[in-house]
Amino acid sequence: PWHKTIAMYLLWGFNHLKSFQKHYPAYLDKCKVVGHPRLADACVAPPRSKSDSKMVIGFATRFSFINAFDRRFLYSQIYGGMKVKGEPVHAFFENSENHDVEDIVYTEAVDTRVFFSLMRALDPEKYVLSIRVHPRENKERWLDFIRKYDLNAVVSKWDDPFSVWSRSVDIVVSPPSTSFYDLLSCGINPICIRDVVPPRENHVFTESDDNNPILDYVYRPKSVDEILETINSGKVPDLSKGVEKILEAQAGISIAKNSISNITTAL
Repeated sequence: PWHKTIAMYLLWGFNHLKSFQKHYPAYLDKCKVVGHPRLADACVAPPRSKSDSKMVIGFATRFSFINAFDRRFLYSQIYGGMKVKGEPVHAFFENSENHDVEDIVYTEAVDTRVFFSLMRALDPEKYVLSIRVHPRENKERWLDFIRKYDLNAVVSKWDDPFSVWSRSVDIVVSPPSTSFYDLLSCGINPICIRDVVPPRENHVFTESDDNNPILDYVYRPKSVDEILETINSGKVPDLSKGVEKILEAQAGISIAKNSISNITTAL
């Protein structure tokens, strides 16, 4: 198996080490908890002063299947991602026997549509849209999209750490994502769109960010209108009480500020 070829496992949080203790104890001598690298001091910026009088609404995307970084044709994505009898199953299908590649397409399409509904509804006289493109997506397609529909939007700098971008906006809207570790660690309460379209639940993979326990500490509105009301109010409900335990387990926040040096030391 591929995992036998790995020289070292660098882990974000202490729960990951427990997983190795339970399932792969033979690899424990190769494991090192280093903390979440995006929470390192070098990647975390202080809040920026916002000179624009308009509220900046940040959209963190996670649509790498339907907008692949290499402009891969969607047919190729489906063909390469589908289950095939007698061939190894992709890791994202683990514990999701009744799901297949079309479920990925569905959830990403639904989440994209919710984003577009919000973008169309937000008054450009009051709001600026800032899009944080997922690193596995093609940012040029987002730039083309903004130009084509003349949106009052910008794409974040490609080499800015996530926390630098998140502190430059007023509110962050996102599908379920590990970026919630970053946001909550910095005291930012995001809006998660997971529950906006009820049928989406039928297409969620068991081992996915959609079932991450961090979501219990994130505001999850039930409709686009509810999101718009929250944005108009300028304040996202704070559900983060007690999240520190999850952040320590999943992102090692007690050591994360030194995660880059922890990595170099481990190596």
